[in-house]
Amino acid sequence: MITLEEAYRKIDQSVRALPARKVPLDEAVGCVVGSRVISPIDVPGFLSSSMDGVAIRFSDLRNNSPWRMLIQAIVPAGDYESRSLQAGHAARIMTGAPLPDGADTVIPFEEVEIDSTEVIIRKKPQAGEYVRDIGDDIRKKEELFEEGDLLEPIGIGILASIGLEEIEVIPRPKIAVISTGTEIVERGAALKRGQIYDSNRIMLGSLLKRDNLGAPLLDRLCRDDLSALCETISECLNGCDLIITTGGVSVGDYDFVPGAISELGGTLLFHKVSIKPGKPILVAKLKNSWFLGLSGNPVSVVAGYHLFGKRIISRLMAQEYRPRVLHAELGRDLTISGPRFSMVGARLRKVGDRVIADPAMRQSSGRLSSLKDIDGFIMIEGGDRIVSKGTSVYIELL
Repeated sequence: MITLEEAYRKIDQSVRALPARKVPLDEAVGCVVGSRVISPIDVPGFLSSSMDGVAIRFSDLRNNSPWRMLIQAIVPAGDYESRSLQAGHAARIMTGAPLPDGADTVIPFEEVEIDSTEVIIRKKPQAGEYVRDIGDDIRKKEELFEEGDLLEPIGIGILASIGLEEIEVIPRPKIAVISTGTEIVERGAALKRGQIYDSNRIMLGSLLKRDNLGAPLLDRLCRDDLSALCETISECLNGCDLIITTGGVSVGDYDFVPGAISELGGTLLFHKVSIKPGKPILVAKLKNSWFLGLSGNPVSVVAGYHLFGKRIISRLMAQEYRPRVLHAELGRDLTISGPRFSMVGARLRKVGDRVIADPAMRQSSGRLSSLKDIDGFIMIEGGDRIVSKGTSVYIELL
């Protein structure tokens, strides 16, 4: 059995990023750029107005004010007609519309007197005022992203503004989720004695969706049988980058996951970590896929996904995993028992400027309802003791 820090180190040293590939732009947010992006165009690609107003030739403003000009045209945004502005004339122009040839200055409507045929200008503007240059936002051949940059929503907008439909990124991994156990059945089936409904698959799928990773590519239910488990895992190896199983990972007579990994020729990274809950965690490499075996107890599933699932996925996406953390005051005494590193569900509340962490009541590995409404986990070293109310504790947010 290894420590949590040793498990982290093994994952960080062993899990490599997936190969870059092109994905549709709307699937790229949160991904790392696979190769640098150079703009193929200027944005905008034409001189345009940054205000609703009148476009004029500045050179027409000779002598003293006021200046009177006939309205030659109305130019809306999106206008594609090529037109030249006659000397001594003006054009009504809308924000984002292309300037007529010859026009070089825009005066906002609020600063002129205007009707359907004529504009009166009483105050001389600055030459070139309210005109957006070609490439004012982005220049052609400008480098917009380097390899390794993380794409945020604004970055997606920038890429859309240069007309990209897809981009090369380190993609989200394709994930399979398998619940093992002869005792678990699908929701909607009539329960027999000794049976329970499977909650782990849908819970893991929901966690993946919450973390912007999409739904699992495959999800399966498998009875406690070595041959059946090997067959199910083998099916998921085709096209999946990560396989997550729940149950069957310990040392009981019907815990077949370690045997299946051996049978399929996998390479074990580690098995069992000194944590509570979720000690019988297993991480292995199977051909080109990674394998994460979680305990079947639902609280251990949540804890194991938080500790190891997120970390493996981040590494596959060429990102360093950094949990969201904070420190808070313990809202009541907390009893810690045993030497293993402990994770205790916490509900957070504000009292003035203080953040209070109330430990989950009656938490145990098989009692999923004990985690209802938690905001994260109190992360605390093992050792038989009572941690007093008011003590500052380290929290990792879900």
